[in-house]
Amino acid sequence: MTTRRRNLLVLAALAALALASLLLSPSQSFDSPLDAVPPSAFLIVTVDVRPLAASPLGPRLLDLANDAANVRSVSQRCGFEPLEQVRHIVVAVPEGHETSEFAVIALGPIDKTAFLSCAQRLLEERGLKANIRTRGAFTLVDEARDNMAPGPVLALRQGGPAVVGRGPWLEEILATLEGKKPRLDPTSPHRKLREGLEGAVVATAILPEPLRSKLRKQMGAELGAPGANGPMAGVLGVSQAALAVNVGPSVTSLALSLRCDSPAACGEVEKLLYRQRFVLSQNIALRLLGLGPLIDSFSATTKDTSLSARTHVPTDKLVDALGEVLSESRSLSDAGGSPLPPHDRPTRNRAPSIDKGASEH
Repeated sequence: MTTRRRNLLVLAALAALALASLLLSPSQSFDSPLDAVPPSAFLIVTVDVRPLAASPLGPRLLDLANDAANVRSVSQRCGFEPLEQVRHIVVAVPEGHETSEFAVIALGPIDKTAFLSCAQRLLEERGLKANIRTRGAFTLVDEARDNMAPGPVLALRQGGPAVVGRGPWLEEILATLEGKKPRLDPTSPHRKLREGLEGAVVATAILPEPLRSKLRKQMGAELGAPGANGPMAGVLGVSQAALAVNVGPSVTSLALSLRCDSPAACGEVEKLLYRQRFVLSQNIALRLLGLGPLIDSFSATTKDTSLSARTHVPTDKLVDALGEVLSESRSLSDAGGSPLPPHDRPTRNRAPSIDKGASEH
């Protein structure tokens, strides 16, 4: 064998090994946003940024986000729009934590240098010092704190993702992203719940039985027990839930799917939903906002231990309603008062005891 041929074989072998490492490494690519989530998450919300941004709702939602999080100010000071580098956003909440831990994962072609420089600048403008260190493939940045509880941490990897979180949950997510811990199992209830659900925004929750059982005992909500709170017993009988928001150019639809411990629990939840629909149908403020179709088109059906509910609203009506909310929010912020008179605000009174049929007359 000639030296030239031997060198070519060595190069080919190295190329094959490099390609294999890219294909086999769990941290290199994501077939689904759920691949970034550890198995111990009980609540997962995924946002597909591109179709949402391209919809008529996109600009309005961006305005709301700007007002809520001062994003416009961030883009002006940092010289780039962070959301332009994000394809999917995942919010993940762990099961079994009582410290309200959660993490936000931004998937996309993240420019680590730009994000890191922006984070440093924002901290410095507040008179704070950035604490920057390396953890595996990630660069971590947060506020340097002396003798204080740790705050949120921004974890960045070139090419993505960017993660905001803290404590053990952040560590678990980073280990998952690096392939050191398993991703959400293909047979996970979260994935099963999402089958057949389409939407730019999808949320799924797996509600642990020990917690529901504890709440049932505390609230006297044992289904079928004398004097039990039936509606609350029904709610605490829901073991899994999924919500999908599908934004179209003309119609925005919402689909709710529940799994219950028993048919009776789903039946109680269905009655509760129709009672709330009736209450909301009497709310003048919501109708003035153009949300009447969202209320009037609501329907729910129960089959064995499953409940499905759907509703929809013209997208332009929803755009207008969000515009009104944004305007009222700014007015409230400027004036320091409530933008709506008391009798026009959404009611918080207890739902009347009526059945499904009465709500449709």
